[in-house]
Amino acid sequence: MKTKFFFLIAIFSIVIIAQQKTKSISNFKLLFESKELLREVSFKFKIKLPLRGKGQSLILLSKSTNIKNISLESLAEPNIKGTFAIGFDTENLPPKNPKQQNMWFGKGDNIYNQPQREVSIHYNNVEYANRFSKVEFRDHVQNSANVRLHIRFVHGGAFITLLLENLYSKQVLYNKYFVPHMKPYLFQVFFTDSKLISDFQLTRRKSANEKYGNDFFIIAGFQKKFIRWANNETNKKDTTIQFPKTNNHFLKKVIFELEIHGNKKERLDGWDRLCSFFVHDKKNKKIEIARFITPYSLTGKWFLDVTDYYPLLKGKKVLSTNLQNWFKQKGFLISSKFYFYLGKDEENCLPQKVISLGNDHLKIGNPKTPVAILTNQKITIGKKFNHVKLKMFITGHGYMEFTPINYFIKVENSIHHKKLWNEDCYLNPYRPQSGTWKFSRSGWCPGATVYPIEINITDDVKNGEVNISHITEKYIHQSSDKKYEGEHFISRAVIVY
Repeated sequence: MKTKFFFLIAIFSIVIIAQQKTKSISNFKLLFESKELLREVSFKFKIKLPLRGKGQSLILLSKSTNIKNISLESLAEPNIKGTFAIGFDTENLPPKNPKQQNMWFGKGDNIYNQPQREVSIHYNNVEYANRFSKVEFRDHVQNSANVRLHIRFVHGGAFITLLLENLYSKQVLYNKYFVPHMKPYLFQVFFTDSKLISDFQLTRRKSANEKYGNDFFIIAGFQKKFIRWANNETNKKDTTIQFPKTNNHFLKKVIFELEIHGNKKERLDGWDRLCSFFVHDKKNKKIEIARFITPYSLTGKWFLDVTDYYPLLKGKKVLSTNLQNWFKQKGFLISSKFYFYLGKDEENCLPQKVISLGNDHLKIGNPKTPVAILTNQKITIGKKFNHVKLKMFITGHGYMEFTPINYFIKVENSIHHKKLWNEDCYLNPYRPQSGTWKFSRSGWCPGATVYPIEINITDDVKNGEVNISHITEKYIHQSSDKKYEGEHFISRAVIVY
């Protein structure tokens, strides 16, 4: 009898804990219902959330799912299968004791003591992005915040633009942020607490002529390849891929995917490592197409739109990776693949060629060379083009990992300024991690895609040519041991459309 009693208590405790981990959506109200597949849709509305509330979400719930059956771990983290949603987080509190180790490793803690207001993008049970909002949307201001959301579907995904505005400030928090593999679906719009939203309006909609995203094929790259640096092995691996030989006039988008698989714990490298992928051209010259940083002791999937590199993705090509790894026995079990999305509904605009400017390793901080320079290169573009852009992967490592620095890119007579610094690492969707993942870094975050810097240089091309050079601001690393190991890894390419 006593054993049965304790058994019932244990079952009851498990049920209580499970209920505490999920939250039902109770105060919902239907705001809009799509009657057809939409290629574009825009909404505007006002929100005013409690200052110390749990956060809320705007959910475009798939019609195949009943809102009454939805339970969320957090009302501000709306990860739902087959559904797009926006989370408004007002509970990302810093630790009470700044000396607590949890300041580094806790999931919900805010290491920089920013105001507690973040906005996240979710699709198909995955959080893709999370950013700090400069615009206040909590109720200690008298006026609500205005929100405008625009979704534009393309073959291979959707572009998300989100603007917030109140009487005091305005911010485009997401400007054409790309969510891969997202395609039109029939949905109903809900806000998790309808009392906190007002003036909801549909401002634009455009019907989809066909089901976007259904026509695609996949080309495999690495297939569960274990990457490590040991004995006669190297961290540089390659594989040969057979891409289609000719142009596909219906091609719309190419998405690259990296997956780090689960592995035996003793073999998984638990550190944040630089991971670059290159395609070799006809002269065996390596051109970087994607860059990621591995997370501390986690597995997962990462995506990057690589359509700009389509001229390289034809015929028989070598794909190589340079995944930094300093252990003899530990490493990463990785796979990669290319998604080629097709469509027939609109005119194509594909790149004509990719011109590599090289892969460089810059030493930063030495007092003898306080300014890093990439000397001028004259690039021949040709006379026939519609659009030209400079695309760069740049990340700082060593002594430069936690040091912001300014880059100045000269394109003919134009000077473009870029600050190499990521301040939102603590909002990384891959959280929590086991290392200093929250700290701001020089152009990257642990467990995140490195998004390339892009500069439109179309107007700078004169007579089919353009001159490009780079220079950093003056920086001297103060080192008592006279070691100056700060470094930047930079790869550059000109994309011609």
